[in-house]
Amino acid sequence: MSAIRSVLMGVVSLALLIGWVPPVIAQTYLDPPWDDEIAPWLMDVDAIAPDDVWAVGMQERPAGKRWPLIMHRDATGWAEVPFPRDGWDADAWLVAVDAVASDDVWAVGNSLPDWQDWSYWDPLVMHWNGASWSRVDAPDSKHFIEIRDVKAVDATRVFVVGRIYGDPLLWRWNGLEWTRRPFLVGDQLEGFDARGRGSAWAVGARWGNDAQAYRQRNGRWERMQMPLLPEYAWTTGGWTLNDVAIQRHDQVWFAGAQWVGRGLAGDGLEERIHLLVECWNGTRIRVVPTPGIRGPFEEIVGIGSADGSVWLAGYRTEGEFGDWRAIVLIRRAHGWWAPNLPLGMRTSSALMAVDGVGRRDVWAVGLAGDEPLILRGGGSSWVREPVGEA
Repeated sequence: MSAIRSVLMGVVSLALLIGWVPPVIAQTYLDPPWDDEIAPWLMDVDAIAPDDVWAVGMQERPAGKRWPLIMHRDATGWAEVPFPRDGWDADAWLVAVDAVASDDVWAVGNSLPDWQDWSYWDPLVMHWNGASWSRVDAPDSKHFIEIRDVKAVDATRVFVVGRIYGDPLLWRWNGLEWTRRPFLVGDQLEGFDARGRGSAWAVGARWGNDAQAYRQRNGRWERMQMPLLPEYAWTTGGWTLNDVAIQRHDQVWFAGAQWVGRGLAGDGLEERIHLLVECWNGTRIRVVPTPGIRGPFEEIVGIGSADGSVWLAGYRTEGEFGDWRAIVLIRRAHGWWAPNLPLGMRTSSALMAVDGVGRRDVWAVGLAGDEPLILRGGGSSWVREPVGEA
């Protein structure tokens, strides 16, 4: 899963983009709806059961630092769960969460020990044992580390992906400790999914510029042949795949966006950020057409699947660039459709992740204005759930 990560070093970017700046290598997301303040927002969600749902992200704390935001939903609704401080005073944020069971939940992110020194970030790995959260030691590294996603398959197979500078990062928890696993050099990882042993997929970008999917076979990772994008004669720069969801062994979904353009008469140029949804059918990866989305800039950042449904969550422009609106797309046997989202979301909003345990028990999380955003739906209409306090 993914959440708001912006042009400047992913999850740390906080300012709303004014005007448009051409993309650079390893740009992963459009600048989402910020103001210049640190806003509380949610980056990922994992649904274990209708009354057992976790969401993680970031909030502001005194002195203007970021602090992990952990929300849990039970039968009484949503409430914040305390983060273990224990004298710890680093800037910190969480970007992904995934559960093996109600008493075995993992959340990952990063921390910045010294705000004045951006030469390195520390990984932040958290574990819930059914009663409390605790920090877990991660493999030591003196390099810049950016954590992107976590996937908990079982108690001895938990995977974390991200990047170290321009190289891929893949860790595995074996039940006792984290170890770094080999991956293809020069690639950057954004999302990961696995179903049982021998079925694992990852997505990201090759050399930080070309959307890429990866499959593990016989214990080794391979780059998949990627399709050419339709509709546009050429692309002005690569983009990346943000998330992956395994629906079944011959139905694997990938979602992200592509910076694309085409020439116009008189040496003009039309450019936009274009939704990118692709699917592996057991033989090859193909681009899957999606419904038309208003606005020249749009992106899918989260994808989920259950009971034959696929959900996409993201955001698009409304009017001027920087005026964002949350979007959800749902795919069932008859194709894609866009459900109605709550009418009260008039401020800038974005959805960063989506997950569910059935067609009607689906949650999407993100940011609306300066508040965390949690939507629940699955059918034709969705409702905004209140965010309680600890």
